[in-house]
Amino acid sequence: MDFNKYVSILNSDLCVLKGVGTKKSALFSKIGINTIADLIYYFPRTYEDRTVFYNVSSAPDDVFCCIKAKAISRILEKKIKKNISLYILKAEDDTGVISVKWFSSPYNRLNISVGHEYIFYGKISNDKNKEMDMRVIEPIGEQKNTGCIVPVYSTTSGLTQNDIRKAVKNALFLVNEIFETMPKNILHRNKLVDKNTAIKTMHNPDSFEAYKIARRRLAYEELFILVLALAKIRKNTKTQTCIIPRNVNCAFDFTKSLPFELTDGQKKAVNDICADFAKGHPMSRLLQGDGGSGKTVVAAVAAYVMAKNKYQTAIMAPTSQLSARMVPTPEATDFPPLKLRKQDLLCPMITAILARTGARPNFTPVVTNIFAKITGVAPFNASSNSVIKNHFLPKTLLT
Repeated sequence: MDFNKYVSILNSDLCVLKGVGTKKSALFSKIGINTIADLIYYFPRTYEDRTVFYNVSSAPDDVFCCIKAKAISRILEKKIKKNISLYILKAEDDTGVISVKWFSSPYNRLNISVGHEYIFYGKISNDKNKEMDMRVIEPIGEQKNTGCIVPVYSTTSGLTQNDIRKAVKNALFLVNEIFETMPKNILHRNKLVDKNTAIKTMHNPDSFEAYKIARRRLAYEELFILVLALAKIRKNTKTQTCIIPRNVNCAFDFTKSLPFELTDGQKKAVNDICADFAKGHPMSRLLQGDGGSGKTVVAAVAAYVMAKNKYQTAIMAPTSQLSARMVPTPEATDFPPLKLRKQDLLCPMITAILARTGARPNFTPVVTNIFAKITGVAPFNASSNSVIKNHFLPKTLLT
């Protein structure tokens, strides 16, 4: 199959599959499956191990398992409601007798014969007598859903596990062979199976060891693509130019004016950030620390440096409730420049802080107690502030 035809099949609608019509396609769409590719990459959320068989006496309680036993009674039908019946069948092996129960289903007295051996799969209960809430029954030698590992998919109302399994099987048959996307030398070096084997194994593993090998292969590819994408972004970022503050030494003026001394970790973070400012391309830095460790004061130092160099700064946090703690108060205007309260600097949640040296900005930001005094910008009235009300930054920031 040539590549163009392969891509065309992957992008095809599910209706091309046997047994999938318009209504069933709509059900698949509810769980995010619209194309053949979506279906192939819709991996099971878990698996049922139907490879282990138990005797009646040794079958574990409250666990789904398989039992090989002989039917010793006719099926008893009990009407529960108009369209619901409870079926009961007695079965035995060399170790004991078990009552097999199930509700209205295709399994009926016409296809189960007394004296014949069957494989029963279901959940065992041991209240007074050994019972099984049966899910599957198959004659010996005709197993399709027992003696194997069965995939279990996330689904939606109206879409059964068998619907998804059949659709996946038909999709894999239609595609035939999934094209490889990883270089052969990387597969060989890391002892990874090919993509075709990995995806087919994820849907129908012969063993849990094979499943682990397939999952490792696909997980490696995801991380491999992520690393490549990040490397490309990093390369493009380094070629971009950005603003370069002329004066970063003003950071020391800020830290010296604080009523407390920064920790060694905070000092190192400030030095690293200031060094990045001078590199001429956007920095890519994550400041990590426990709650209350003082991350916000480091951000305040960086914002102060930019403010003194006549640039704007935005600091964001997720909720307006938390940002309300940074609303300017009349008391804040009584503080001399850089004589700041510790709680003003260490408040961890700020929706938006915009600082600018010189004239007041021509848009409506949240200016906190800290930067109101640093920059000389008068505090804004929080009651009329669109940032807090609407939970988003002004469009000016996005341009």
